[in-house]
Amino acid sequence: MRYIILFLLFIQINFSYAQSNSIYLHTDRDYYFPGDTVWFKGYILEEGLLSKNVFNLYLKWADGQGKEFQQAVAMVSQGITASHFVIPPTYQGDELFINAYTNDPNCPQGRPYFKKIGILQLGKPISDQRSDFSKKEKHYNLFLYPEGGLLLSDISNQLTIKCTDNNGIPSMAKGSLTDDQGKFLGDFQTDGAGLAMIYFTPNLATNYFIEWTAVDGNIRKNSLPAAKLGSKASLITENDQTVIQLQTNIDSQSVRIEASLQQRFLFKEQVHLIKGKKINIPLQNNSLEYGLLQVKVNDTSDQLLSSRTAIIGQEQILLKPEVSLQRGEGEKSGNRLQLQLPLKESAKLSISVTDIDVPIDSNESILTDLYLKPLASDNLIAPQVYWNKSKNRDGYIQSVNWLREICYSDKQFYKDTLLVLKGQIIMPKDRWAKFYESYRNLLKKEEKSKGVDRGASFGYQDFGSSRMKYQEIGFDSLGRFSIPNLIIFDSVETKFSQIYRRLKFEPFSVHYTFANPQQFRRPVYIADSLPQRDYKTTDLIQLESFAPNFTVDAKGQRRLATVVVHRSRLQREQERVQKRFYMADVPTNIKPDAIIYPALDSNVIKRSYDISDYIRKQLKSYNPQRNYKIYINGIEQIFTNFESNIDGNGLFEDAANFPMVKYYASLPQADNQPAILLFQSSVGEVDREIGKAVDKQTLMGYMPITQYTNVTYETTAKKFNSPKDYRSTLYWNAFATMEAGNTSGLFTFFNNSRAKGFCITIQGITESGKLVYYREIFK
Repeated sequence: MRYIILFLLFIQINFSYAQSNSIYLHTDRDYYFPGDTVWFKGYILEEGLLSKNVFNLYLKWADGQGKEFQQAVAMVSQGITASHFVIPPTYQGDELFINAYTNDPNCPQGRPYFKKIGILQLGKPISDQRSDFSKKEKHYNLFLYPEGGLLLSDISNQLTIKCTDNNGIPSMAKGSLTDDQGKFLGDFQTDGAGLAMIYFTPNLATNYFIEWTAVDGNIRKNSLPAAKLGSKASLITENDQTVIQLQTNIDSQSVRIEASLQQRFLFKEQVHLIKGKKINIPLQNNSLEYGLLQVKVNDTSDQLLSSRTAIIGQEQILLKPEVSLQRGEGEKSGNRLQLQLPLKESAKLSISVTDIDVPIDSNESILTDLYLKPLASDNLIAPQVYWNKSKNRDGYIQSVNWLREICYSDKQFYKDTLLVLKGQIIMPKDRWAKFYESYRNLLKKEEKSKGVDRGASFGYQDFGSSRMKYQEIGFDSLGRFSIPNLIIFDSVETKFSQIYRRLKFEPFSVHYTFANPQQFRRPVYIADSLPQRDYKTTDLIQLESFAPNFTVDAKGQRRLATVVVHRSRLQREQERVQKRFYMADVPTNIKPDAIIYPALDSNVIKRSYDISDYIRKQLKSYNPQRNYKIYINGIEQIFTNFESNIDGNGLFEDAANFPMVKYYASLPQADNQPAILLFQSSVGEVDREIGKAVDKQTLMGYMPITQYTNVTYETTAKKFNSPKDYRSTLYWNAFATMEAGNTSGLFTFFNNSRAKGFCITIQGITESGKLVYYREIFK
């Protein structure tokens, strides 16, 4: 923890603090189509540094009306998480919202992190998805922000001026400050962010006006608020310190000053002010994390007199890496990207390169999401544009209305923990009490004979495993249990059953929980969607040539070329059976005319069928009068007809012992005769207690941690022998790092088939908490 140093003896510092986390998600693109995969990297900060105490990031996805359609948990390690999710192919909205939050019990009133990504609908004409600002009549507004919230008479005051159009976009304006006698007091002209400043000393009995013109040339006039008697706070920001300056134009006044950094409380003390004297409270910047410093001045009855906000280290907080690019020529050519940070320190980065025709949104960045958006009372319009174009960034900070949320906490330090699977056995009506009584009686008998308590059988298998793993678990008097050593990634198939034979046929189900449901009961937060436009954004009308997975017809409608197919649970079971008996199959390139799965058939599980009757019933082309070649686990049998007396050869066994049967009307390996291939389970695989109660479910765990596979064309042969490449994301690296001893990095990515250009975005955090941001378009 980095402590606060105040060089003012009568201020008493309160060192209690709340663990308040800041979150940022960097996605590989800003716009997607329904059915696309969104790759993201998450940065979680605690007191300005990558958190070492957060392990779980809770995420929700919702449409523009706040209707939630998905939720998940991502595992965090050293303040970093990386994963992906799929936009539903049927998603109809033009925007998709993500909420993210940590398990932060000390500050529950804070709203979650929110992020908006754009969705380009395939069924709409392209012109319908473009915000046509040029057709709207432009109006211009001028906003005035006195430093500290008020003008004090007979004291030099700083006045911030902000000009925007009716869409909230910064606009140029120029004008002058005059009093009610027409006396000229100064002039101004706004910068590229529509901001300007004027300093002047007002009087109580005088009215003041701003006369100004916007780009339309019309002359306008605004009145300033009247000067007052009172007290206020100013903030003087320097490279090494930030000074809180208090002053009053009242002879004598006692005030209460309160300071916070982001949502963390710093101090609150009473101070006595005297007219004509300034009180300075210097804060050493190297002892504070980066963020919004907010100072409030209240009277002794806690009525707000003045408020002032500034960013600690605003000139050093954001680093722009030095980028050198060696570009390839033509389609599928390679490009070499080399980075170097201005400071020699380690950094964790994420790098994305997108096709030039993919729209980008440079209105927000890692800076705005971590430090500005969480405390802005209103939706910020183009905050990164303001930051980049402001000649005086402090003027932009003064022009925003900030929330005053402070997390007071004297609680002990809270440490997050990894999530484990929990469950509870559920039985209909009042059967659980009798079941548990029988279970305890069996335990007592077991203790006498073997001295070992038995519980239930829990089996699990993920998609990367070739078989299901089992372990015994115990449960309490309410049927609750947990699996402490199982960390679930993506999803697993589960199988839960009783061990004791006398209890195996009791009907039950299992209710599983992975994440704490309380964490997902917070309402979805969606900021007011206001029109935005990035000056670097490619117009959406150019997307007619951008067609990775659709075509545009003569009416401007997008038509899907492919569809996303999701496997059902039965399909996954069938694939597992095929994998299990792959080596026992008859080698052939001929596709079977029919495949049936007896052991997966619910009728086979409920009642008894011998395999010959089952095949006769399921294969419509089966003719008992014909001769068939019969194979069991790839070995040809000596008999040729099911109707023959072949008892003892396996064909009158229960159909449940045969997970798969293949039928060929003509098989070359069988001299082009019809053939039936049976695949028989081994003795250890066969469940001899058909009908017992078993609960099978697919459970979701942590979001998958999968490395993005970047397309490469290392050789000329691969470049020209591969199909057309219409990738929208040319490169995504969620795990890029810059080491302190070796500040240069080299990354290679390849163009798609159009090779019209690309946009490079680099974001990240250094070991000292500085932010890295870079975004440039290369045509």
